[in-house]
Amino acid sequence: MGATARRTLAGGVFTLALALTGCGGGHREVTTIDVLRRTPTAEAPARTTAPPAGARAAHETAALTAYRAMWVERRKAYGKADAKGTGLAKYATDGALSRFRQDLADLRREHTVVRGEVGHDAKVALFDEHGTSPAVTVEDCVDLSKWQTLSRQTSRPVPSPSGQLRRYRVTATVEERPSGWTVTDYVPHETRAC
Repeated sequence: MGATARRTLAGGVFTLALALTGCGGGHREVTTIDVLRRTPTAEAPARTTAPPAGARAAHETAALTAYRAMWVERRKAYGKADAKGTGLAKYATDGALSRFRQDLADLRREHTVVRGEVGHDAKVALFDEHGTSPAVTVEDCVDLSKWQTLSRQTSRPVPSPSGQLRRYRVTATVEERPSGWTVTDYVPHETRAC
């Protein structure tokens, strides 16, 4: 590759890197490998890495279905402060499952349960097929206005901390695993109202 081609490629990589890091809401850090994957060179033609539209839509639908199923099982578990007898571990793994298990331990320690309805506005924010398995980032507006913490002894509501938002943003990563789609990361943004 000549000096002019290298300068052109380097300029293109820099411009593409700026464009990629400036857009997309900061869902994921763009690495040099990401930039190089998306930048054609004189020696190699541009590679199409996106799955067919139907396959991508199927992945996104499966990820949203798993995310919603995780919430169904999470509500069951939080309603009795115990994941036993629920499918929570089927739809949540890794960091997400660790977070939920800690919540359940806190509920047991505080002799409380959480019951009621949870509202959602879950949407696919990012589809990534470059890792070891397809992954989808889900952005959700969780509405907990009808979800109450109750005392296990009296079944009476326990007051929420003052100033706690009842509707806030959540970011979740849902990945395809050999056993199916599962939520691997769950990050509540409890100070970001929606």
